[in-house]
Amino acid sequence: MPVVRWGDDRTLPGESVLERDEELLDRLPAADRELFGYVMAHLDKPGWELFERYVLPGWRAHDKAAAAELETDFLLPHWPEHQAAVHHGRHLLVTTRQDALVGWRDQLALLDHYPRMAATVLDAAGHNPQVERAETVRALVGHWLDGITRPC
Repeated sequence: MPVVRWGDDRTLPGESVLERDEELLDRLPAADRELFGYVMAHLDKPGWELFERYVLPGWRAHDKAAAAELETDFLLPHWPEHQAAVHHGRHLLVTTRQDALVGWRDQLALLDHYPRMAATVLDAAGHNPQVERAETVRALVGHWLDGITRPC
């Protein structure tokens, strides 16, 4: 999910947690609990199991120094779309209602620049819809891939 607006111009959802198991959360290390709560909509045992299996290993293995360096100049000074022609190729945008990290409303502005973009706003998932709604995302990507392999 792309970041489309920056700083105070961003539109982020309000409450993003749909399920919360306080006993589970109390047992987790503080750093894991914080990240879990930031990127997932279901803070319960099934959500933790998905997070622990699919998100946490990558988070623990990533190069923190390189990530910190990238974060200092992460945002572009302007939308690339403002300087590029409309693109008529097929695109897929998957966002979620509970993504408190990048949101979903701002991303819909991309539809004007990509007139053949399919856009989906999933409910009941946070920043990792490929984890929390894997079957749905798999179907969406499959449909998109089928479309790019056929002539328009």
